[in-house]
Amino acid sequence: MTFNPQFARIGEILAHMGVATEDQVKEAVLKQNNFGLKLGETLRKLGFINEKDLLQALHLQLEYDIVNEDELLELDSEVVKLIPEPFAVENRIMAIKKEGETIIVAMTDPEDIVILDSLKKILGLNISPMLIGDDTLTDTLEKYYKSIRTTSQVEDAVGNFEFVAVDEDENEITVDAKTDADAPVVKLLNLIITEAIKSNTTDIHIEPLTKTTRVRFRIDGALREVMNPPIGLHAGMVSLVKVMSKLNIAERRLPQDGHISLKTAMKSVDVRVSITPTVTGEKVVMRLLDKGEFGFSLRTLGFT
Repeated sequence: MTFNPQFARIGEILAHMGVATEDQVKEAVLKQNNFGLKLGETLRKLGFINEKDLLQALHLQLEYDIVNEDELLELDSEVVKLIPEPFAVENRIMAIKKEGETIIVAMTDPEDIVILDSLKKILGLNISPMLIGDDTLTDTLEKYYKSIRTTSQVEDAVGNFEFVAVDEDENEITVDAKTDADAPVVKLLNLIITEAIKSNTTDIHIEPLTKTTRVRFRIDGALREVMNPPIGLHAGMVSLVKVMSKLNIAERRLPQDGHISLKTAMKSVDVRVSITPTVTGEKVVMRLLDKGEFGFSLRTLGFT
């Protein structure tokens, strides 16, 4: 008799796939009530299968497509935040794409009709679910909603923040978000620099992707992604950095290096600017050095 996964239990499918034994499935059945998990997640918790095994089994059973993890690297934050963070986290669901009047969502349980109906009423849009692993969903929710929270909180915090760029000849270039015609760009760069200074960042990486800009801070030697602003603001940010560092705005094909001195209410910072052309646009790297700190110390030389 032909095995039909659509009419089989998840344990039977995993055993048929050869990734779990019948004894392992029986053990998981006995322990799943203690864990408060479904059988598949219990098998994973016990270390008998991995997330990809479970996803493949659910795909065979339910016939929902599995989210391509590469697509999760560059989601539109405007689409993600269509679903309020508390609802997304509590119900293990995330908006990943919008196609006309349909929202494509990633879920660990795409058969949960109650959640799907609730979301349809909230958004007034059709909902098309896809399968995603629990760990992958947790990481992706944290990544994007943290970026959304950071952008919102820092925008509120910086408000009318003003910094002054000073070139090597001590000529000041004042950039004010309240008066500049490119206020959104100015405000965005303000918040990036402000957050970088507050978090003791040594390098700011501003890199254009296809739909968004990836902003990363190097803190304690590790690069950390902090926000993903819309790609439409990227060129303006690059131009603004070029103006402040006295670089050629029109040059987009060759690398350029410059220098800015920044003065804020918190401290004065020297910034070494490097702009490099890439396939998707110009990448900016800004190295920050606090003027109040010496370049060398016993600590920086590895002594205590």
